Amino acid sequence: MKYHAGDRVEHPDLGKGWVVKTDRKGITIDFPSQKGYYLTWNVVNDKIQPYQHVKEGDYVYHTIRGVGKVLRTTETSVDVKFQRETITGMAWKIAEKLEPIPADGLRAALLDDPDKIKQMVKEKPTDIVALVLMDFNRQARTDDIKRLLVQQKLLKPQQWDKWWRSVTPLLREDPHFDTSQSQRQIYALREAPKPLHEEIYERFLQQDQIENKLRIIKTLIEDHFDDLDDKIRAQCHTYLADQIMNTEEEKALRIQAYFLAEKLAQKSPQHGVPEAGEALFEGAVDVSKLLYTADAERVLTLVREKPNWADVYLTALEASAVRIRRMALKELVRAGKWEEINMALEMYAEQVTENPNTFTWLATELLTQHLKNHIHNMDMKLILYKLVNMLDWIPAGKSRENVYTLVVNRNILNRFIGEFDDNVVEKFLETYLTSSSIRIHDQEQVMDILEMQNRVHILETLSHYFEDALHSRKSMEKQKVTAAEYKEMEDRFEMLLMEELPKITREMAAAREEKGTKDSHYLTLWDKQRFLLTQIQRVREMLRMSEIQSS
Repeated sequence: MKYHAGDRVEHPDLGKGWVVKTDRKGITIDFPSQKGYYLTWNVVNDKIQPYQHVKEGDYVYHTIRGVGKVLRTTETSVDVKFQRETITGMAWKIAEKLEPIPADGLRAALLDDPDKIKQMVKEKPTDIVALVLMDFNRQARTDDIKRLLVQQKLLKPQQWDKWWRSVTPLLREDPHFDTSQSQRQIYALREAPKPLHEEIYERFLQQDQIENKLRIIKTLIEDHFDDLDDKIRAQCHTYLADQIMNTEEEKALRIQAYFLAEKLAQKSPQHGVPEAGEALFEGAVDVSKLLYTADAERVLTLVREKPNWADVYLTALEASAVRIRRMALKELVRAGKWEEINMALEMYAEQVTENPNTFTWLATELLTQHLKNHIHNMDMKLILYKLVNMLDWIPAGKSRENVYTLVVNRNILNRFIGEFDDNVVEKFLETYLTSSSIRIHDQEQVMDILEMQNRVHILETLSHYFEDALHSRKSMEKQKVTAAEYKEMEDRFEMLLMEELPKITREMAAAREEKGTKDSHYLTLWDKQRFLLTQIQRVREMLRMSEIQSS
């Protein structure tokens, strides 16, 4: 075979090299270990072969033509089948631009069966991730996975976040994947599946934060205990014991470690619980820092008989679980800890810019319980005043909508408009009436109450906010009724409002006094009262929309 300057060649001992020059007698080659290596033509064919970096059946990538598969190679050229065309007789010098890619990676699989791969994105997403990782030598960052899937048009950029959120839990559960570095956005495909409990324990060793370590130990004890060997059990026990005794650590987390040590001891008696752990329930503890709702409930139960129990319960008002907050508030109310509740409300009000949710929840919960006749001793007017005046500090979203939903309850709104001066009422209504969730029905309710209480000045000041409701009223035709029919509706309205409503209110008060607000009889009466108020509103609306026909 004839070689030319610039050709790449291969020597069995010296490896790959470049032809520098040729003459009538021989050839000069530069190898990494030896420059200017000269061979005569009569031995060239025995020692030198053309360097072929790909062979038949290999998958390759070309920057312009994309992914292809090598169909045939000769001493002088290579044939490659790409997605859109087949190139034959490609000279080896040109073929040097072909980059070999893994035969078991995503790009090769797409070339062989694109329809199957597109279906796998929906039906077998973990298999897709495995193919991607093979293209990156079994390990890749999240951004690399995204880039390749979008580049190959298997996902649109806007689809990635939702798709990846659904896939990551599956990867954590699949023993073929190493997700121990997932916090660093690194995922790997194992050579062989690894038991899940070993992978979870690896995550434990790599974690720095005590909260994450405790969560992992809980998973190991509750879900994988039988799979753990003595070494892992002993190391979990040692870590928990160290945290229990660590006086510099947050007490709530030390208690969390104590509870986990108890669970471990129940399943593995040789790993006892440190006796010093029982002293953790003396003194102050921030219940909101506990990781699990069940454990927070247990702490509240354990400290209930302690002298400082109310202080501990107040910390639970900041817990993320609503169940814990309500449990704590209910007990504080039952014990008449109004001074403590007021102090907490004041404190959360001061922190409303940093943490609006706690203040909003406590204030709305107190008003809700008052509305259900569960709370009588607290100054609900003051709470309502604080809540409305703090509205500017509560960011738009769920918290603010919760305030609107509560305050515009007809009973509370009626009281609010009746008890506060024009400035306070106007300020709240202006904010409320411009919210995105306002409906014509809400406008009409505010107008009705303002008219009933003769707050004409407010109605006139805010008239431009009631345009839709006023237009609706004008556009709705009055229903013609006889004088007798109108009188019948008036009598019914008066009977419901003046007789039935006071009667059921008295019955509810007696039932509450006798057996409390959880008694089935009281709850039945409460439902009846809600139904009665709905009837009153309906009859009142019928009267407003009715007109006596002229005889």
